[in-house]
Amino acid sequence: MGSIFLVFALLAIAVWLFLRARNGVRQQQVEAAGREKAFLAELAVPAAEAPHVPRSVGGLPRVPNGTPKSVNGAAGGGPYLSGNSAKVFRLLKLACPGHEVFPGSSLQKILGTAAPGKDLPLDFVVCAADFMPVAVVDQVRADDLPPVIALKKECLGAAGVRYARWDVVDLPSPAEAKAILVGQPS
Repeated sequence: MGSIFLVFALLAIAVWLFLRARNGVRQQQVEAAGREKAFLAELAVPAAEAPHVPRSVGGLPRVPNGTPKSVNGAAGGGPYLSGNSAKVFRLLKLACPGHEVFPGSSLQKILGTAAPGKDLPLDFVVCAADFMPVAVVDQVRADDLPPVIALKKECLGAAGVRYARWDVVDLPSPAEAKAILVGQPS
């Protein structure tokens, strides 16, 4: 008789622990949804308020603003990078020899679990020879939002990764880019 009572008691405790854990997960999901809502509300800032700080001319040819950012070679039949993206990529490769340059990454790919809940796109990642990220470059766009820029800068800075935003019509020289990104003048 005592063993049946013990089995029922253990079963009741197991059910109670299960329900408690399930409610905890639900609570975490509700909190995460609230944080995401608050984050998205912060992003609702007019694009006209985005800061714009031009860099010195890098001596590279100017590309018209209407040039497409990139074209998917497999689907579109064209080059993977073209226009402004190709221009920035070439500058990064020239400025950072011995480093790897990757177009089209994201904050979560760089930071992993340390990234904020909302993944944010990054235009270019510069990695050391061991593929550890050392710098990120985003192109300045009219629709950039100051809270997103600040979040990227804060998260990457905390991870020891430099963050730069460049206007493609006013790029730094290769020597300036190297100093900005890897801290070594040519």
